[in-house]
Amino acid sequence: MFLSRTVRQWLFGCLVAGTASGVLAVLLLGEVDATLPDGDEEGLVPVSVRLVSAVCGWTYFVCWSVSFWPQVLLNSRRKAVDGLSVDFVALNVCGFACYAVYNCLLYLPTHVRAAYMERYEEPPGVHLNDVVFAGHALVLTLVSWVQAMAYSPGGCLALDLDLTPATILFLAASFVAIMASLPSVGPNPFLLLDVLSAVKLGSSIAKFLPQLLLNRERRSTTGFSLAQVVLDAAGSVLSVAQLLLDAAVLRSLRVCLGNPAKLGLGLVSLSYDAVLFHQHLVYDDEDVDEPLL
Repeated sequence: MFLSRTVRQWLFGCLVAGTASGVLAVLLLGEVDATLPDGDEEGLVPVSVRLVSAVCGWTYFVCWSVSFWPQVLLNSRRKAVDGLSVDFVALNVCGFACYAVYNCLLYLPTHVRAAYMERYEEPPGVHLNDVVFAGHALVLTLVSWVQAMAYSPGGCLALDLDLTPATILFLAASFVAIMASLPSVGPNPFLLLDVLSAVKLGSSIAKFLPQLLLNRERRSTTGFSLAQVVLDAAGSVLSVAQLLLDAAVLRSLRVCLGNPAKLGLGLVSLSYDAVLFHQHLVYDDEDVDEPLL
């Protein structure tokens, strides 16, 4: 079997939970009216299509959220992180820290949110689930970082995890850019938002490359969770599918072109996931036994 029983259980559970969340959101919370972007003022889009879009959205949210847990559980069970790239973990922490701050600034009643609403005369497209997702992802990536320190040969005090020069340069440049943009938050809060989003996008694009190189060097994917890859791929497919569905229904590419970050990250993640899954099939003849709980 291409997927172990545990990985199939993770995937099936997330698909069921995401579908149930989408249906409940539509039926109980009235999210059906907010599923598609503006452009259907006459209400020509059938409720069934809006339901499919909402289910896609909530299911990819669940898949992406849960995808952080298999790696943490695998590290804990193995008491080792020899198959996990510390560069991947470091870039993940950096990216989701920026993403969490970005969402909080736009969702909470901050000066940044007020400036956004003044400029665009409408609230930003950041919802509570975006804030919860970013915060949850940041906590889980920090747990992975602590595990990397705890399970390294030097023990929990081994702060030097042998990051590559490219990762160190990216982290340093990100820190300098963020610090440089802080003084302008008062008169121009959009500069900080642009920097935070750029760092998140850059880290998302770069983080998988060190893991791919590590797998190739070791000729194995043992220690890197396959369940994480499958869940991330499922979330990416559903994320892009929702965008394409909305664009097809409204007969406008504005939906996709107006949200290049979501479309780009979905396609980039899916491409990396395909390569990671290929490496698993080539390097590991047997399914990796991963913990479900």
